[in-house]
Amino acid sequence: MYCIVLSQFRQIMKKLPKQILYINEGVDFYNNGQYDEAVHSYDQAIAADPGLSIAWLYRGTALNELERHEEAIESFDKALETDSDSYIAWNSRGLALDQLERNDEAIESYHKAIKINPGKSAAWNNLGLVQVKLDRYEEGVESYDHAVKIDPDDPTLWCNRGYALDGLGRCEEAVESYDKALKTDPDDAETWNDRGIALDGLERYEEALESFEKTLEILPDHSGAWSNRGIALDGLGRYEEAVESYDKSLEYDVSSSPTWNNRGIVLANLEQYENAIESFDKAIELDPDDVAAWFNRGNALHELDRNVDALASYDKALLIMPDQPDIVASRAKLQDKMKQ
Repeated sequence: MYCIVLSQFRQIMKKLPKQILYINEGVDFYNNGQYDEAVHSYDQAIAADPGLSIAWLYRGTALNELERHEEAIESFDKALETDSDSYIAWNSRGLALDQLERNDEAIESYHKAIKINPGKSAAWNNLGLVQVKLDRYEEGVESYDHAVKIDPDDPTLWCNRGYALDGLGRCEEAVESYDKALKTDPDDAETWNDRGIALDGLERYEEALESFEKTLEILPDHSGAWSNRGIALDGLGRYEEAVESYDKSLEYDVSSSPTWNNRGIVLANLEQYENAIESFDKAIELDPDDVAAWFNRGNALHELDRNVDALASYDKALLIMPDQPDIVASRAKLQDKMKQ
């Protein structure tokens, strides 16, 4: 019986238009991660029928996976010539434009998709991602508000909404959003980490510490969580433990300028100024435009009465960020001291 059915299936397949066979072949390649082979199959389908919108759409999707985004956009444009109301084509075109940092065009594409089908969350989410990338956090929150109304059980949408709210300094609401995400997906390490950052912003350091430790239960080598844990411990005045946390972070990512800078701050709090300066120097080596590291280096040098060097550090900081009030005030204070 099976052989008869299989034989009949093969006969049916032979009768299908060859462009459909090529598309099916391309889908199989795509699903197996063979994106070059998928593009080749879609090219054959298009050669058989150049107006076949779905072939252009699938071709663009495979090209996106290959990071050939310019070609992907051309494919989506071809798909839209035949089917201008394709939600998927407009949304996918936006993704390609986003990858090329053509942000305004990406936003326009997502708006087109939303106009066609405002009841799908994907384009709302992607629109929010671009808006947040451009520091347009209010607009990002609005986009995510639409998205979570459509898919209230999608943890990614709640997490992205939390990130946008944190960008606005609305940390309480951000924590609530992260909690919504974690209710659905309690094993998401990044959400626990982002939740901890929002709690840090509220100076709720104990709770922040718990969040970072949840991240590290899930991903013990998460360098960012180790670094953020150090910030929470610093906020609690547990400086020795904070240094240990920063050291652990640097085991996994020795090239993080912010971690070296934060490590230096804690060492300065412990009055280990020479060691602090070494940390600030490492931060500056990694990022010569790290204004915070130059400023903090100046403060540590000032504490050691190495006033000329401190002044030079403040001047470096001011070259990067002129008229920054804290740096200007510290420099003026040091100059007054040097005149005495």
